[in-house]
Amino acid sequence: MTKKRILITGGTGFLGKYLALELKQHYEIWLTGRNYAQNLHAAQTTGCAVLPMELSHRERVNEVFAQVKPHIVIHAAAAKFVHLAEVFPTDYVDTNLLGSSHIAQAAIDHGVQTVVGISTDKATPPVFNLYGLTKALMERMFCNLNLTQPTRFTTVRFGNIFWASGSVLDIWRKCLAKNAPLPMVNLPTRRFYFTVGEAIDLIRTAFEQIDHTAGAVLTCPMQAVDFQDLQQAWAATWGGNFAPIAPRIGDSADEWLIGESELDFTSRWFHNDHLYYLIDPHKKAQTALEEPLFTLNAPMFAPEVLQQILQKSLEA
Repeated sequence: MTKKRILITGGTGFLGKYLALELKQHYEIWLTGRNYAQNLHAAQTTGCAVLPMELSHRERVNEVFAQVKPHIVIHAAAAKFVHLAEVFPTDYVDTNLLGSSHIAQAAIDHGVQTVVGISTDKATPPVFNLYGLTKALMERMFCNLNLTQPTRFTTVRFGNIFWASGSVLDIWRKCLAKNAPLPMVNLPTRRFYFTVGEAIDLIRTAFEQIDHTAGAVLTCPMQAVDFQDLQQAWAATWGGNFAPIAPRIGDSADEWLIGESELDFTSRWFHNDHLYYLIDPHKKAQTALEEPLFTLNAPMFAPEVLQQILQKSLEA
């Protein structure tokens, strides 16, 4: 039987490479990226085909879709640094919003069956920064397109992934290797976290169960991390000298996974003994969620669990 083809935009990044390795046994995987060095490294580490593609170049996006002829698109490419979005807003609009519209239109034009957009808890109302706004608009665009197009669209809403490129743990790891101070934001900070394996499971559920997820935003319960606990767990596990830094523009103390204005449109969905949340902006839930999900009312990772995660991941 011929394998279905999956195109992963931004597939040369942290998540994309893990996705490729996980999915390639059952699907034909194609990756795209705009950095040639990362493209070469991803091809070597995953064994998958990699094509150069810049999201803001509509013609190139169409060329890639015409070449690959994907059945499924996982749209993971994005500009992701909150503070840089405030400094370079047009770049973030070009990549995250205009680029996502190019992906959506190419998917429609080339008869793609399913598109999964990767979103973030920073898109949840209330939105505090421009990065979150670009992702919130992508979510709504995909939900709306699903109403009128034969291509089925869905999005998944992430928290932070442990050890993702550019994340605080990745920064601390690099600083530790250089014997440099480890930056710690001088602000009470709590964030949703989950593992890359859990992130992949969420994406896979989104496209393999598209009859349930089409036109909605899919997310799942997550635990939160208090950065004071994370700092203490790191110090106990790996040591290092921490240096306080000022909060960056766009930063917030807490994050929301499901906002107050989304409660009436959010339903619980159980699949394979796992609880998920489906946020459908066009359909009120039969049994609405009772309260928002945010880092202050979420279960917290215990310090000993954080130490286990830090030990395992840094050694890997």
